[in-house]
Amino acid sequence: MAILSPLRSRKRRKRMQGLTSRELSVLLDAEPTYQLTAVGSEEDGKMSWTLQISSADGKKKYVLQAARGEVRSWKGLNFLASFIREKYPHIRGFSVEM
Repeated sequence: MAILSPLRSRKRRKRMQGLTSRELSVLLDAEPTYQLTAVGSEEDGKMSWTLQISSADGKKKYVLQAARGEVRSWKGLNFLASFIREKYPHIRGFSVEM
């Protein structure tokens, strides 16, 4: 029961569930229909980009997170694109959302 308690607390917070880079790699190998989206947001005049992962039907959505649990972000879209190219070379493309 103690193992499931972090999952329950995630649901209560109503935040999008996160995946680490390694978990995303396993997910994309098992289910290649998942789509990657670079989501841009502006805070204090500075742009940052996060990576959102969604199922083909759009029912399941995740965000890429760092090992310690915070949402992983990039200062430039080119840095995010380089990360995708290096970590997931079999991915042919991704969409961009502002």
